[in-house]
Amino acid sequence: MEDYHYFMNEIGFAGAHRHVCNIVDQNRDKYERIFIIGFSVGATIAWMTSGHGVDGIVGFYGSRIRNYTEIEPACASLLFFAKHEKSFNALDLQQKLRDKQNAHVEMIDAEHGFMNPYHDACNFNEYHQCLKRCKDFLKQIAG
Repeated sequence: MEDYHYFMNEIGFAGAHRHVCNIVDQNRDKYERIFIIGFSVGATIAWMTSGHGVDGIVGFYGSRIRNYTEIEPACASLLFFAKHEKSFNALDLQQKLRDKQNAHVEMIDAEHGFMNPYHDACNFNEYHQCLKRCKDFLKQIAG
């Protein structure tokens, strides 16, 4: 909770988004493709940056994407949410994102933390399946 409050009070989503956009801008000419993969806050920042010169994003547990549903991603976007989130209704968010052209949303029958091997909610079956889907997604969009 302390980390969350620090982020919200000292950095914020807008500040983090500006920082990531600067990193993308500084590196755009150095790399053929740029992908962003984020978890939680990082997933939301990836979503916010999906129209800023990146070639694809993957996000896990980006609950705050619910505050940015007006974004139309300009790149291929793969989002994973736990069906059994305690802090928000992931199924409602899935409905809001389902018609976005470049957004693919996967609902995982698990709780928040299913990808974290150090979390009680870790689901190793889903963990491995999601890693495979991420690799396939990145291969597909990387050409």
